[in-house]
Amino acid sequence: MPEKDKKNRRHGIGLKLMKTAENYAKENSCSHIDLTTKVHRASIGTHDFYKKLGYTDENVSLIFFVKKLL
Repeated sequence: MPEKDKKNRRHGIGLKLMKTAENYAKENSCSHIDLTTKVHRASIGTHDFYKKLGYTDENVSLIFFVKKLL
């Protein structure tokens, strides 16, 4: 992880962003929030962060296909 990313973590910015998104969704009668994150981000705590906020891993219906052309 780049040094600049490390120094910007653990200041509550992500929590504020997520709470703002959740409040916006509630105010607009959304029933769910779908969140996508890369598998490798688990190693830097991203998945744990979302789990602490009450998100669950529902990766039962998503298949992501990629074809590299070059």
